[in-house]
Amino acid sequence: MSLQQRLVLICTGIILFRLAFPGGAIPLFAFIAMIPLLIASQQSKPVSAFLFGLLFGFAIWSWCAWWVMPAIARMAYTSEWLLLPLFILFCLFYALPYAIYSLLIAKYKLADSLPGTLISSIVFTAMIFFYPHILPGNLVHGLYQQIGFIQFVDIGGVPLLFFVVTLINALLACAILKIKQSKQHVIISTAITVLIVFAATLYSHMRIDEIHKQTKNKTITVGIVQPNIPIDWRDDDEDHQIRIGRLQGKGIRLEGEILTDGRPHGKATLLTTSNPAARRYTGDYVMGV
Repeated sequence: MSLQQRLVLICTGIILFRLAFPGGAIPLFAFIAMIPLLIASQQSKPVSAFLFGLLFGFAIWSWCAWWVMPAIARMAYTSEWLLLPLFILFCLFYALPYAIYSLLIAKYKLADSLPGTLISSIVFTAMIFFYPHILPGNLVHGLYQQIGFIQFVDIGGVPLLFFVVTLINALLACAILKIKQSKQHVIISTAITVLIVFAATLYSHMRIDEIHKQTKNKTITVGIVQPNIPIDWRDDDEDHQIRIGRLQGKGIRLEGEILTDGRPHGKATLLTTSNPAARRYTGDYVMGV
């Protein structure tokens, strides 16, 4: 595979990752966003793969976290240009796990075997979640609204979700790499992927049904810790009342407010509902509960 082809793969992966990230258009791209990096790394020497991974990690962090620099500049009353070198170092620091991941893929050829996909997914998950983080962010953050798939986080938290999504990426990459060499390998990789998705979806729906049965005719109190609205709207009382009215129309009752630090962005709102189905509408107003 030529250098140009591998660079096209890296650029494709960067775009897929951004579209899968919160604010992107297609969160389900999380299940395929790492495939281009895996294929490019598998077809490269370790040093080249390390650089590809570093480029990939730097690009996704600088694209997804660009807002950090102007936000800090406004808070510190300084120029964004003065913060640019620090932002570059910040993105390079968080790109290192991706670079190491790519190096391991290339050195040990982990992307074209089933044991390799499992090993690489475990190692990558460990690196992402044990690596020091000032600003956490990873591939699965865009899946927070896919409630029909992510309920198994009550077993292993976000690390388990990240591992499963990474493993699906690795299995699909393995199938693509083996498509000309071993049809049996492709069938096995695809079958395992389908089984993982089926099991996660089945468990999620079982948990949702169980929760609905447990909460039938009961009141649910939800603590809202971050309004899901732009910063410049948070002092707009009229917009605030419109959104509260929309929630109340769905059977959700406003109980009170807590100012955690006396600032609009620290506002927490307590909502109560006796209608389990109404909980989905809290997403119109909140980012997390």
